[in-house]
Amino acid sequence: MIDWELVRLAAYRAAGTNWLEVGPPLARLQATYQAYVAEAKDLIAAFTGWPIPSLPDTVEVADREAWIEANISQFRRLFEVLRPALFPDPGPDPLGRLVARVGLTALSLQVGVLLGFLSRRVLGQFDVAFFGPPQDRRVLFVEPNIQRAVQTMQVNVESFRFYLALHETTHIAEFTAHPWLSDYLMDLLRRCLTTAGGETLASVLSRLVSQPQEALRQSPLTFLLTDEQRALVDQIQAAMSLIEGYGDYVMHQLAPRRLPDAAEIDRKFAERRQHRTPLEQLLFRLTGLDLKLAQYAAGERFVAAVVAAGGPTAIQLAWRDPASLPTLTELREPARWLARMAIAPAGRSG
Repeated sequence: MIDWELVRLAAYRAAGTNWLEVGPPLARLQATYQAYVAEAKDLIAAFTGWPIPSLPDTVEVADREAWIEANISQFRRLFEVLRPALFPDPGPDPLGRLVARVGLTALSLQVGVLLGFLSRRVLGQFDVAFFGPPQDRRVLFVEPNIQRAVQTMQVNVESFRFYLALHETTHIAEFTAHPWLSDYLMDLLRRCLTTAGGETLASVLSRLVSQPQEALRQSPLTFLLTDEQRALVDQIQAAMSLIEGYGDYVMHQLAPRRLPDAAEIDRKFAERRQHRTPLEQLLFRLTGLDLKLAQYAAGERFVAAVVAAGGPTAIQLAWRDPASLPTLTELREPARWLARMAIAPAGRSG
């Protein structure tokens, strides 16, 4: 199995400075974020019409190490469930066991470095608790990164905290109002990983060298996927694009009703997403995070286009069941989804 202590060590080293900056005591910040999440829940429920039966019991103000620990816990749960597919028994052959051990050590370092890198950028996170009970869900606000972002963007700190709370609470609403959503995503992930079992290195290398020129512009990680896996990953990415895109859409719709400086935060937050160091650009490219961010932006454009064409109730059909989710093609061309769902333009019937 993965060496989680090595993951932790690599992540902590990559996370850099960890302490919270000068500001309100942690307990006071905790109460502030809890109040913001509760207020955001009421705004979102009124805006969407969704029943949001409960909020996570835990709203946490975290530093980078706490965020890393929360995600190591999630990864451990995920890898334990998927262990038979991810880590088949290498057999008694000493060379095979050595290769497997070296591979797991490299994977442990890679997971740790990625967690450490992300811990420097993540502002907030709704912890869905995949493969765990709903009561394990929580919201994390990574305060050192939030304070650094506020200083960099020169925006009001309380406005920015509420702005983030709106986004993360929208994710709470998405999963609590539609209980099928987390099961659907986990089933796709399980199927994607289990299809990898038994594949030889030769077949992986053969697929890698046969990639067309256009594929070179994609994330290197996609080279390792079979056609079946790529189809499943496309479904996961389409769902995540809607989830994240709708979170941004709701945030942009509701923030101006509560924050007089919402437009300024929107502008500076968009600028922040565009400015990355060369190292960040490389890591985003290698991990495919740049493509994911682009897809999330496509998700918000899709939501806005559907609302503009079919009215505010049209987008609610996307959350009806898995079959109603848009595909990646439909995200790029919302008219296809509108036609499939038989949604007439606003103001027309039939």
